[in-house]
Amino acid sequence: MALSRAVIGPLLLIALLHYVQSQNKPPKITTPEASQTFDVSTTDSEPFVLQCKAEGEPQPQYRWEFNGNPAEGVAFASDPIAGTLTITGFTDREEGSYQCFAENEISTGVIAAAMSPVITLREIKMGSDWPEPLIKEKKVNEGFYLKLECENKPVSVPTAQYTWYLVAGTETTGDVKNSDRVYTDNSGTLHFMYTLKEDQQSDKTYKCGMFNSKLNIIKLGSEKDIIVTASDPVPQVPAAAQFHTNPAVFLRTQDAELECVFSGNPVPNITWYNKSGKQIKANAKYEYVADTNGRKLRIKNVQEEDEGMYKCKGSNSAGSAETSLFMDITSGPIWVKALSSQTLPENRDAVFTCIARPAKGETALGPPVWFRNGKPMPIQNSPKYEFSDNARVLTIKNLSKTTDIMCFQCNVSNNIGYEFGDACLNVIEPIVILSEPSLRQEITKGDIVNLTVTGKTDPGYVLKYRWRFGNKTYELTSPPHVIYNETTHTAYINTTGLSDEDYDKINGTYYRDLYHPFETKTVAIDVIVTELPVIEPGQVVAAGMDLWWIALIVALIILIIVIILITIICNRKRQEGTYPLDKKERANDIDPEKDLADSGFHDLSRAPGDDDFPSKKPGGLNPNFDYGDDMDMGDDDESLMEYGGGDFDTTKFNEDGSFIGQYSSKNKTPQVTQSPMPLNHATESQI
Repeated sequence: MALSRAVIGPLLLIALLHYVQSQNKPPKITTPEASQTFDVSTTDSEPFVLQCKAEGEPQPQYRWEFNGNPAEGVAFASDPIAGTLTITGFTDREEGSYQCFAENEISTGVIAAAMSPVITLREIKMGSDWPEPLIKEKKVNEGFYLKLECENKPVSVPTAQYTWYLVAGTETTGDVKNSDRVYTDNSGTLHFMYTLKEDQQSDKTYKCGMFNSKLNIIKLGSEKDIIVTASDPVPQVPAAAQFHTNPAVFLRTQDAELECVFSGNPVPNITWYNKSGKQIKANAKYEYVADTNGRKLRIKNVQEEDEGMYKCKGSNSAGSAETSLFMDITSGPIWVKALSSQTLPENRDAVFTCIARPAKGETALGPPVWFRNGKPMPIQNSPKYEFSDNARVLTIKNLSKTTDIMCFQCNVSNNIGYEFGDACLNVIEPIVILSEPSLRQEITKGDIVNLTVTGKTDPGYVLKYRWRFGNKTYELTSPPHVIYNETTHTAYINTTGLSDEDYDKINGTYYRDLYHPFETKTVAIDVIVTELPVIEPGQVVAAGMDLWWIALIVALIILIIVIILITIICNRKRQEGTYPLDKKERANDIDPEKDLADSGFHDLSRAPGDDDFPSKKPGGLNPNFDYGDDMDMGDDDESLMEYGGGDFDTTKFNEDGSFIGQYSSKNKTPQVTQSPMPLNHATESQI
């Protein structure tokens, strides 16, 4: 039966995803995540099961080692598929260190193996060899300090908790509880801050009790008898320091408990001070343990910076005392840079670091021990492997997918403990660019901008694409005006239909990233709009003037020129209507306009002169011309021309005043006319 496209599409997608996910990968252990310690009872009828789980392709198989050797024998049953190790009939022979190995075949003959952190198993036990010595008597005067030590203690796993009991014969009648006057410290010693007669038990003795919480049993021993000499009255005794935690050594990240015991009557009050000398107040970091009357201070999650000298002070009405104790924070190796798994493309170098340090002030660490696929690795250089920094750095050169997929382990230790690291190296095919356009494209409007970039990568990974343009990243979309086909990965810009504004905006560098979680390849394409200035990064380009501004400036210039011309013309016109004075006239205060008006000269009619009027020559009037006896021009011929503005008329009269003729500078021809009417005219000398 044929399948529809709606069914075939999802099936192909599932098949593709399965193909991608089914690529070989080295194992990675997920359980256990860190070193662990378990206390196991030999009396437990149920088998004890260790768990190991890992990721990888193909699915890893498991094996276990016990104290560095294969976990084999009647007490062990391992499951290579499930990763479990079952221990039946646990005894002290099965105490020790266990490690899981997860292995798979990356390619033909290439096995990658990961190692788990170490799991330590201890037998739960309480030693039965507590001796029964003779009862010890402890004598004391009433009002004074007394301590009962818990001696010859048997070994307990886990560490026992201590409580003192009152015992009559073989029967226990009750426990001695902590109070302001009585206190049992962490090492099992019972302290009386001051004694009273009632502390002496005539028919009872004191015994130290050790409680194993895993076995849920109590063992008694170190029997004591107290003899108190009465005093009347009970004396007051000043505070005195009797006990403090020593040595105060704690592992980093533990909760540390510091103890101080002061004797005295009345019971002293206790004050604690930190290493800076400041009084310690109860808070999230510091806690005063209940029922200890301030004698036990708990410091949570201690770190190296908590190390230092602490002080406690006891005070009562009779006096005070103080004591100091040094809290030492120690540690196994502390990771600076542990091994971490890597996935790298071929032809690169892989670098694994196994760098740890001791706690501050402690002995330097030795070089780590290296393993490759769970087998000891010699610390020596070769063309493929190179050690540096006192063997704390391993470099694998020129990676190859066919031979270099593997796992590495390192172990760093000191007298306190160890740190174990495990990491795998996965090698994949690199990203390869299959096609790319010209990386510099100078375009004009109407061009098609090619931005197509394609590539391929390892079949185990999906190659993704993204854009970066104009300081913005485009993961699921494209930059403005970029047309992109997700199937073919073709990309282009068609500039034909773009507005001028949009066309300007496509100028710049387009970054095309091809990537997956372990590699990125980038192609940079410069698109340069040739009709626009190329603006380099940081360059400032001055803005050009708009055309209307240019037109406005031109119009203003023309207007100014017109105004200037009009002004000049008006001034000339004004000068033409004004009678110009020469120097002599200005000196004699002559007003020609007024004189002409008074003489009636403007009322005379003009007539052409006679033919014998001389022509004008350069330099003034004709000197051969007969001006008459009454008209002596003398040196004033120049002023006469000035009166006429350069073009003038000269009229000649008889002695009786009759008109003779006129000379015009325009036609330069003397003409004789008859006056149309008798003239009553002033003489030339008056003019």
